[in-house]
Amino acid sequence: SLEAATRAAGSQGLDLEARFELGEHGALEIRQSFDGDHAAVDAALYLLAVTGFILQNRMERVEIGSLEVELTQFQEPRIARLVEVHASRTLVRPGERVLLNFEFVAFRGERSRRSYELEVPTGIPDGRYSLLVGDGVSIDVARLTVERTDPLNFSQALAFLRSLHSRRDLAILGLVSGPGLAVAGEVLPRLPGSLRSIWGAAASTSAVPLRLAVADEHVIPLDVPVEGIVRVDLEVRRRGPLSTAEPGGGEGTEIQETAAEEEKTTETVEGKGRGGTR
Repeated sequence: SLEAATRAAGSQGLDLEARFELGEHGALEIRQSFDGDHAAVDAALYLLAVTGFILQNRMERVEIGSLEVELTQFQEPRIARLVEVHASRTLVRPGERVLLNFEFVAFRGERSRRSYELEVPTGIPDGRYSLLVGDGVSIDVARLTVERTDPLNFSQALAFLRSLHSRRDLAILGLVSGPGLAVAGEVLPRLPGSLRSIWGAAASTSAVPLRLAVADEHVIPLDVPVEGIVRVDLEVRRRGPLSTAEPGGGEGTEIQETAAEEEKTTETVEGKGRGGTR
């Protein structure tokens, strides 16, 4: 299609939107952005990967009734890098709002800023509350690292495909420490110790221990694709005075260990900055 309508080679930007009609399973809509010298090839391979998974999955025979694809081409890459995230304060109470300030560097080096007001979830315990802020693809990878589970039926697989984000999404993932389990393709976060022991023993062959739990998630649509992931650590305190806290991410804890695991699959630049750890 690109060869027939315009050009398929060279540095460019591409937005891909596709809609699969899957009969009784309904429709699956995906969208993704690609930038650079290999944008066209990457877009084609992405579409082939999703199509191949649907047709060749081992859980259920699925037929694609129809497939509609829309490509929007841009003459040059548009991707911006997320370089900094600052929180207005790092010591908070559940239910309070915190202003997050994002800093981006555009394709040609121009810097821009954007803000977002985030509400701290009311149900999280005292202690560290870590925010992973990044492009949709990097956040999807981070979430898979935290919630390690494989779908056991096609409905679960389809729910996973529908949950994937685009690079045009700036996503925020809120993480807390808390033992949980991944059982039969479902995530059971922050289980009480007794229930976790019983369930883990009963489903020992399929239960996967989880060290972290996803407490909250926010998605901010953007006009251009973005890349990069930044961690910001907040300290939640339900009682007592809130004294001034030093901005910056802390060391240690299970969240830092999990971030180290993510580096195996994503390109993350480690370093400390005001308001978080990048």
